[in-house]
Amino acid sequence: MNTVKSVLKSISKSNSVRLYKTTDSDDICIEIKGVTVENSKITSGRYQGSDYDISNFDDLPELPNIKIDIGQFCTTMKGIMRDTDYTFFKVHKNGLVVEGRNTIGSVVKDNRWGNTKDEKWNECKVGTNFVKALCKINGMANYSIIKIFSNKDGYFKLNHKIGDFGEHNIYISES
Repeated sequence: MNTVKSVLKSISKSNSVRLYKTTDSDDICIEIKGVTVENSKITSGRYQGSDYDISNFDDLPELPNIKIDIGQFCTTMKGIMRDTDYTFFKVHKNGLVVEGRNTIGSVVKDNRWGNTKDEKWNECKVGTNFVKALCKINGMANYSIIKIFSNKDGYFKLNHKIGDFGEHNIYISES
């Protein structure tokens, strides 16, 4: 990344830039034409596909259980990161409880959205690394709404829009 920054910083407004990639190499070539011509290369990684079985999420409800502002959700996830060892997501019919717990299982943080008074909910336990990743999803869309879907223990889905680019689905299951 530092190579990219240093190459792009040297481009003035009067320069032209040509990016190209050859089929026989993983390098992305950058040619900067101005008073002089500069050539640089950035090595890119090869695309490696992966397959995930998300069939456990096929029967999720069409309407979300709860909708939450993405900024508020990510701020809560940052707060959950402090002083907790793992997190329980309790998805109610029209609400969500996020509990941060310590090593002995005591609830250290308790955050609620919507109606959480009903006696039935779907529960999913995740580790702190997962919550750390959830802290950063508002980097894709600052002004978005997170929709949360769940209908069975151990599984839920988060969905939010990424500006004009489409939607981002995050499938969460206990490991």
